[in-house]
Amino acid sequence: MPQLGTKQRRRRNRALKDKLLHWYKAVPKLVDEALAATARAQSWRGFNVGSASISMLPNGAFVTFDAANVKKAEGPRTEGDLCAEMHIVRQAEQMGCEEIVGIVTAAPHQPDDFSGIDLGVTTLCVYCRKFVRERLEKGGPLKPTTRLLFVNS
Repeated sequence: MPQLGTKQRRRRNRALKDKLLHWYKAVPKLVDEALAATARAQSWRGFNVGSASISMLPNGAFVTFDAANVKKAEGPRTEGDLCAEMHIVRQAEQMGCEEIVGIVTAAPHQPDDFSGIDLGVTTLCVYCRKFVRERLEKGGPLKPTTRLLFVNS
C-alpha cells in the first residue's frame, strides 16, 4: 500500500472527523426515529424492530432515513421478509449512497437468536449477520467502519 502524503493524510483525517461528528450529533435523533419506526413494523409475533441511519452521498451531503422490519407470517422467510437493517442498507444502495456512516436499531430485548447469549440488548439476527457479510464482500455503502448502535424498545 502506497504511503500517503501529508496533505492526503490531513484530508482523509478531516473527512473521517466530519463523518464522526455528523454521526455523534445525529445519534439522539436517530434513536427517536428508530423507536418511532417500530410502530410501522409488520411482525407476525409482535417483534417490532425499527432502524434509522445516517449515510453520505457521493457529493458529501449527509442523509437520514428509517425503516421497519417485515415478517408477516411464521415459517421460512419469503422474498418480502426483511429486517429493518436490511431495508436501511437497500435504501442506501438505491439512493447511491457512498457510505452508511451509522445505523441505530431499536428492538425488544431478547437473547441472541443463534447462540442464545443474552447481551442485555438485541443485536443483529443471524439473517442480518449473513446479509451484512454478503454486502461487505460485495462492496457498496455498508463498510467495516459503519457504526451500529442497538437500543431496547
